[in-house]
Amino acid sequence: MMSSNKYRLSTDAFDRKEPFEDPKKVIWLSVEGTKTEVKYFTFLDRNKEDAGIDATIKIEPLKRKDKNSDPLSVLDLLDEYVM
Repeated sequence: MMSSNKYRLSTDAFDRKEPFEDPKKVIWLSVEGTKTEVKYFTFLDRNKEDAGIDATIKIEPLKRKDKNSDPLSVLDLLDEYVM
């Protein structure tokens, strides 16, 4: 015998209400440069329609105190930023 639980959802989680908009994709890029790469991605942001990109691009260089640019150091910095 199943008991009624007032905290249960009353609708199916897979039923979508109209109008439904597809969510935007989020892509994280972790690069070592704070100057040249910013220029590249600023250019991409300005020309995203021509490139067929339907997304918001936000460029935020990470603050760092060292010059370590090897892939593991870049990944460590990204981990530190996300945490």
